[in-house]
Amino acid sequence: MHIIFVFLLALLSYNAIATAEPQREVVAEVSQKYKDVLYPEGLPMLKDQMTGSDKRSIYKYCADGKVGKFGVVLYSEGIIGENGEDGYFSVYLALLEKGRLGWVRVNRIELTEFVPVFTEIAGNFLSMDGVVNNFSMLKNEEILHVNLWGVLSGSGAISGATDLFFRLKGTQLETVLILRDTSKSSRMGYAQSAILDSKIYVGEVEKRPSIVVQSERFEQVNIEQHRATPQVSLYEYSSGVYNLVKNPRLDELSKVIGRMTELPRSKSIPSVAGFKTK
Repeated sequence: MHIIFVFLLALLSYNAIATAEPQREVVAEVSQKYKDVLYPEGLPMLKDQMTGSDKRSIYKYCADGKVGKFGVVLYSEGIIGENGEDGYFSVYLALLEKGRLGWVRVNRIELTEFVPVFTEIAGNFLSMDGVVNNFSMLKNEEILHVNLWGVLSGSGAISGATDLFFRLKGTQLETVLILRDTSKSSRMGYAQSAILDSKIYVGEVEKRPSIVVQSERFEQVNIEQHRATPQVSLYEYSSGVYNLVKNPRLDELSKVIGRMTELPRSKSIPSVAGFKTK
């Protein structure tokens, strides 16, 4: 009887793990790309919020791209949590210019507050990742898109994403749209999981530069799966920002989405087994 009980317990534990993809582990041996450019004098010492001691911060390169003549780098610095716990991080987007001696940082903005998951304060999470890309609108104006993803420690695999859009003005990045909580994922025990995932399209709607967001929610309770009706939002570009359009004609949007471009986003959001979210 004892052997059967242990077998059943192991089987339940396996099912709990199998309901979602394993969350990415944080390791110190991450990519050091651009570190010497961003920290020519070395990484700063930071105070460990858990122990109160000073520690050398850890650099993590996440993604890079370009806007105009500049390069852009998404990265974080911070202190990794001990024993698999959440750490404390700051997330930045840097603007780089190519000179005679190589890349030089000309500006950076902090994006920590836009990582949608944290435990105590913004930046208190296990790991983060992201995607950086750009696209052109009418009159060849470039827009920079940044997808931020974060995950917390623990068996719940709580994670989420935010999408941000910027335009370049001189050496400054001006925010033109913030889409919060475009992806969410969580798991409660081995039998219940929930995902909110989005696809983001850019192009023209009725000859206006636009962004269309198509979001779907999936839930799984035991063996039952539930898929909510997709929600569609339309944003039109005007006077330097994207504005939400109230009561868009959904029948028209369904026709033009096929002619728009889907933006790449982080692949790190866990997906529940059995759901096809892509």
